[in-house]
Amino acid sequence: MKSRVPLAILGLRISTIIYYLIMAGCLVWALLPCESPEKDHSFLAWFLFIFLIPFVVFLEILIGSLRRRRFWAWIAGLIIGALYAPSLFLPLAVMILVGLLSEGARNEFGLQRKQAEPGAAPNGGPATPVGDSGATKGPPSVS
Repeated sequence: MKSRVPLAILGLRISTIIYYLIMAGCLVWALLPCESPEKDHSFLAWFLFIFLIPFVVFLEILIGSLRRRRFWAWIAGLIIGALYAPSLFLPLAVMILVGLLSEGARNEFGLQRKQAEPGAAPNGGPATPVGDSGATKGPPSVS
């Protein structure tokens, strides 16, 4: 199965670009002159600008770690996708979640299904040897 991790990375990259644009808008808004001191908007603009810096840094680290197929990045990407889902970022959430939950992506991050070995007990108990009929050898025990 083909991996769709690049689709998830694209969704995260688009959200990073949106955050960069919001930060640029906040910077312009903070530097605009105010009409009156009572309507000073520069504090809010600077606050939003500084508030978004950690998000952008985290998303950049996350994108790089997804490219290197780090397991923690897969988990963090799923969380980001789930947080984006009930917002205007819903299309990005779909891209991220489809990309990270595809079978190829799960295999790349070490989450492939392991086939049971022949003769292995389903509950972790003692295994029955392959080719054994299940009958006990020797005389039956008397209690």
